[in-house]
Amino acid sequence: MKIKKWIENNSEENYKEFSEKLVKTKFDIVGIRVGKLRKYAKELLLEYGIEALSMLSDNTYEEVMLQGFIVAYYNTSLEGKKKLINNYLHKCDCWSLIDGFASTLKLKGKDYDSGWKMLEDYKNNQLLLQQNPYIERFVLCLSMNLYLNDQYINDVLKYCENLTNRDYTVKMANAWLLATAAIKYFDEVINVIIKMDEETLRYFKGKIRDSYRISKDKKERVKKICLKK
Repeated sequence: MKIKKWIENNSEENYKEFSEKLVKTKFDIVGIRVGKLRKYAKELLLEYGIEALSMLSDNTYEEVMLQGFIVAYYNTSLEGKKKLINNYLHKCDCWSLIDGFASTLKLKGKDYDSGWKMLEDYKNNQLLLQQNPYIERFVLCLSMNLYLNDQYINDVLKYCENLTNRDYTVKMANAWLLATAAIKYFDEVINVIIKMDEETLRYFKGKIRDSYRISKDKKERVKKICLKK
């Protein structure tokens, strides 16, 4: 009852209408801003611990997003919340539920390498990824947020290179990852992008064009590559 009341008090009709245009999901949208959801997830964790998850239903988009934030903020080892992560990912049916979760999940110390292993396990489960492309989007988003460094960049780009026959949501995330990686690893990314399908290349070009962290001459190089394809 307490959570239901909070949802009622923090929903906004205008934001509901805005979200419904932006997000396509099977869950009912009530219109609560993400910043408020993040703050409330921390409050629920502080008061109820991980048991807060059992107090949330799957009736609304916002409650599902709250579940993701609670799992991400939950202060335990990755091993202790792998099942929670997996349960959450299987509920996701839109980009925003994935992207918000992936940007919130932080992995340090031993969990950092374990996180990569978790992503590898998802990558190797091709049947799962075919059934739920949003889980593959999670793999790409978490790779982008945590693993674009010298240790993992070659493995990340090798995986990206093979994502051609994929759902739109995966191709867009792939282009986003590659454009982000290009900030530091431009030449390596170019070697990958020239092999990509036209759709992903088009998304990549758009991301590069809009980036404030890519120089004008590098943007021109991408433009010329796109013209040749």
